[in-house]
Amino acid sequence: MSSSEQDPQAPIDTQVGLNNQDLRAELHRRWLKRGLLGLAALTIVGVIGVLGLYFYIAPQLPMVDQLNQVQFQQPLRIYTQDNELISEYGDKRRIPLAGEQIPVLVKNAFIAAEDDRFYKHPGVDYQGLLRAVLSFAVTGEKKQGGSTITMQVARNFFLTNEKSFIRKFREILLALRINKELSKDKVLELYLNKIYLGKRAYGVAAAAQIYYGKKIDELTLPEIALVAGLPKAPSSYNPIINPARALQRRNYVLRRMWQLDMINEEDYKNSLQAPLTVIENEMATDVDAQYAAEMVRAELVERLGDTLYTGGYKVYTTLDSKMQNAATEALRAGLFAYDERHGYRGAFNKLILPANAQALKVVPAVIEALPEEDVSVEEVEAENANKRDLINRGVLSLTPDPQQANVFTIADHDADQALFAAGQFRGLRPALVLAVLEDKPTVDKKIATSGRAYLYLGRGQYGSLPWEQAKWARKFINVDSLGESLKTIHSAVAVGHFVWVRPTAIPEEWRLSQMPMVEGALVSLNPDNGAVLSVAGGFDYFRSKFNRALQAERQPGSNFKPFVYAAALANGYTPASIILDAPLVIDDPTLEGKWRPENYSGEFYGPMRLREGLVKSRNLVSIRLLNQLGIGKALEYVKRFGFKDKTVPRNLSLALGTGTITPMELATGYAALANGGYKISPWIIDRVEDEQGRVILVTDYAQVCRDCTETKMLPEQLAKNTEHEKPAQSPEEAVVATPLDDNQSGVQLNTALMVQNKVREDAASLLSDMDVAAQTENEKYVAPVRKIKIAKRIMEKRDNYLITHILQDVIRRGTAARARELGRNDLAGKTGTTNDQRDAWFSGYNQDIAATVWIGYDNHDPLGAVEAGSHAALPVWIDYMRVALKDKPERSRAQPTGIVNIRVDAKTGLLVSPYSTETIFELFKEEDVPTEESPASTADDESPAGSTRPVGATELF
Repeated sequence: MSSSEQDPQAPIDTQVGLNNQDLRAELHRRWLKRGLLGLAALTIVGVIGVLGLYFYIAPQLPMVDQLNQVQFQQPLRIYTQDNELISEYGDKRRIPLAGEQIPVLVKNAFIAAEDDRFYKHPGVDYQGLLRAVLSFAVTGEKKQGGSTITMQVARNFFLTNEKSFIRKFREILLALRINKELSKDKVLELYLNKIYLGKRAYGVAAAAQIYYGKKIDELTLPEIALVAGLPKAPSSYNPIINPARALQRRNYVLRRMWQLDMINEEDYKNSLQAPLTVIENEMATDVDAQYAAEMVRAELVERLGDTLYTGGYKVYTTLDSKMQNAATEALRAGLFAYDERHGYRGAFNKLILPANAQALKVVPAVIEALPEEDVSVEEVEAENANKRDLINRGVLSLTPDPQQANVFTIADHDADQALFAAGQFRGLRPALVLAVLEDKPTVDKKIATSGRAYLYLGRGQYGSLPWEQAKWARKFINVDSLGESLKTIHSAVAVGHFVWVRPTAIPEEWRLSQMPMVEGALVSLNPDNGAVLSVAGGFDYFRSKFNRALQAERQPGSNFKPFVYAAALANGYTPASIILDAPLVIDDPTLEGKWRPENYSGEFYGPMRLREGLVKSRNLVSIRLLNQLGIGKALEYVKRFGFKDKTVPRNLSLALGTGTITPMELATGYAALANGGYKISPWIIDRVEDEQGRVILVTDYAQVCRDCTETKMLPEQLAKNTEHEKPAQSPEEAVVATPLDDNQSGVQLNTALMVQNKVREDAASLLSDMDVAAQTENEKYVAPVRKIKIAKRIMEKRDNYLITHILQDVIRRGTAARARELGRNDLAGKTGTTNDQRDAWFSGYNQDIAATVWIGYDNHDPLGAVEAGSHAALPVWIDYMRVALKDKPERSRAQPTGIVNIRVDAKTGLLVSPYSTETIFELFKEEDVPTEESPASTADDESPAGSTRPVGATELF
């Protein structure tokens, strides 16, 4: 073979004529060709795979056009009768909004935080996906999701949160379809209503309410930015549990909004300086009625089943928002007043300070750069648990202030966490004492009796505590003993104390307070039908969910006496009947030995008219009256008011209210006194509507109908207390009235009455439309019919008038005379106090409202020697009725036929005679007018008023 021939099988580097440079070029061309062929093959395989995956998955995808008719899962919402929100129940708190109801700034904030190319891409941002893929390829970690708002809508409505490429591919396909089917604005609306934002808040409106107690259009720019930063990681960026991370994320959103020209530079810089004003609202409402809301929820659990918390039901109660707020405020004011009368128990926590510390300064925390990736719930909870432990031990990070000696700084986030850990209660704020400044002694070197403390209240809010608002804080020793009077502000508080404060009428000035240990309840009813107008079951529902208005069974004491006296009036006694007020000993086996009852004052006043015995609340008069009347007759009568056996013991202690009763039961009894003597039952649910606004449930009740006869009932009497916003199309079917037997009045109402064709429009509005589109092809919606019964008379009209007249005297000149400050002449009521002042009561009424107040300790501890019903409970009732009756004119009771007004001897209750030295006018039923004149010897035989030793020996029963 010649030298010019080459072996084709020889390696390239041995082939003649090729230098090293040509050799390298040839290698590159061959490898490039092979690479391109491989890449092409992989591309073809990938495209085929993607197409195969598409054709496999696409038929399984849901139809996205159903997003045009989305019904958001909504919680149970409870409202007052005047349409004010009370509470929500459900795992998901949501307030759906139409797109136009969401402010543009809110939309922009979420776009800046989540998807700044939202209006430019076709539902999938390929740039974002590419960045996410490259990030994953380089780091091996998923640090960027690449999800657009449209993709999040697809995932939230149709998919799970499973982390897989198949789920991601489904998400991409759905996002493309959604973008094609829906407008961008509709997609954004769905997203902003659906997205989870922590603390059970779904959607922006719910988040605004929970974190700020505001409507969405009331949020400030920094508040909007904080909410917009939550979707990325609601647990780790939650401002309640991790304010540092929340602030960092908020500032990131603000920066993005500024960079995208959504806000100007000035607003951006100002917003960066804004403190975290977020608060946690269990329920941000204008009506404080959580005890009532729980009553409603408990009643509906069995009636509506599993859909109760998700079906979007709206429950309208009988509560009046003005009266409800007045009830809670009056009760809290009464509990605070009681607590202050019995001394200060000290700060609820204290910082551990250096010995030389004279003041504290709250400074902004230095926020280090935090990673953007999600932090696990476990890490956040561990961090917070450690912080809570430090707070409970009073150990927080303090740093000497370089500019001021003996001043130490504390980071605002640490102070905020410590204050938040104390709890959130309406009308009460935790505060950290930063400094205490006392006035210098005057020129005559007397000790200064004033000064001021400076407070940090959290979230960037400061205030002051003047001496006048702290001087009450004498040391608590026991319920009957206090420490010495305070001389300076420093005697009450010190630097580093965590204290409770209440707002005053002066802005930024606060009153020193404390969490009351005592509890109470207030309930008021509409006497004509039993509708609950207001109910407060304790100081704060979120401190104790025990509803004392409904569940606290306590002795009513003298608050029960009117029912015993009413029984006496119904059995021949008169307001002028004479009963002896003198010591007695009762030997009754049911009372476990000899019983020696006493009057509250410890004094005895001899023979006394029945009216005076009730007005002055004489225990011995009440017991003798019951003994003379007979326990059997009394029991038969008082049970008409609905009192149970446990309320009415079968012995003479019945006269002193030694049974047990709830405030609701007692208020129900007083409502019968208020309405003229008719039996009513309390009810609180007016109606329930479904998510489409259709009435699905109404409450039947008994209505007092004073103009009813055997054959006629005025529709207006039934309709006046049953208003509804929506007029019914079938008014003739709106109300069915069923009469009850009326044995006491002698009138037999035994014919069922149907309200006839034309009922007033407000009565017809009890029901929504009777003809509504069918829920199914074969089923039509039929609104429920409310049945209103005629309330049964349980007191003879004249007996009711007499007992009310006596109870009006209790307010005019008796144990409840303090109520005269209301300036009304139509009020009646009775105080009540039990042994050792363990329970304090007042129940009172006019024709519009019957209300009962109870004050006491849950563990039955004594309230204190001076804490009778007139001192502890009556002021609460007065404060409440001042608001509840503000716009209601006085309504005097018409004297019924058969009642006469006769002048009698004030000492004997008999007709006036020449020997009478003191006379009065008294009311009698015609048949009970006395026929004898007062004898001459009466004045000489009786013991003087106020004597502690009446004539005659102690009686033994």
